[in-house]
Amino acid sequence: MTIKDQTSQVPALVVRDLGAGYPRAPRTIDQLNFVMQPGDCVALVGPNGAGKSTLLQAIAGLIPIDTGEVLVYGIDCRDKDVHVGHIPQRSAIDLNFPVTAHDVVVMGHARSNRWLPWWPRKDRERAHELLELFQLSDIADRAFGELSAGQQQRILIARALAQEADILLLDEPFNGVDVTAAAEITEALQLLREQGITMLMATHDMARAARDFDRLLLVCGTLLADGPPEAVLRPDLLLQAYGDSVGGLPLKDGMLHVTSISEPVGLQDD
Repeated sequence: MTIKDQTSQVPALVVRDLGAGYPRAPRTIDQLNFVMQPGDCVALVGPNGAGKSTLLQAIAGLIPIDTGEVLVYGIDCRDKDVHVGHIPQRSAIDLNFPVTAHDVVVMGHARSNRWLPWWPRKDRERAHELLELFQLSDIADRAFGELSAGQQQRILIARALAQEADILLLDEPFNGVDVTAAAEITEALQLLREQGITMLMATHDMARAARDFDRLLLVCGTLLADGPPEAVLRPDLLLQAYGDSVGGLPLKDGMLHVTSISEPVGLQDD
């Protein structure tokens, strides 16, 4: 049983007065506040260096929290009982590591079975179920590094579900993928929505964020806006976040005309 099953009456995620950054580097985010309810699917947008990746890693407990707190279903995110599924950018993944697609998914159980030299049958069966869910059974025995970008992202999502993540964090899952892979990832995200998975996804692609998400968080060192796309993608807020680089973006009726954007704003890591 995960903590979300035991504490269903509290918010899925509370970020309160959060200040964090990478060790031996200036703080990237400060005084950041927002709340997510169970089942919320939220897009995190902002320019390069705004702190999107920093925020996700702080929630996942991968970097120190300098000030404030992060609660996952009412429990500190660094607690051993909290399971946060963090899917990093593909550039941070070692694609040469010799594991199969099935191996990657079943390793989602590593936290609960870390003392065992083998994977119990129930964990292997659960991995097979997840591979079937994301239509990946036919590539279960293929090397992870040989898969397409879309297949790799779906495998990583399946691994997060295998570890019974209380919340899923995705860092630029569409970055550097082709149209086919993007369609596969979009389908996987829709499956997560249908299962009521709480999800926070960082993206540079504001057109996709506005099209696929009802709620956006605009971050640039701190939280600048939180709400539906029409309330967040306003010229004044975008100018505050992106500065002069927002000048060439198409506007319509006082809002960013996202349907006419052919390329995401910015393509570099935070």
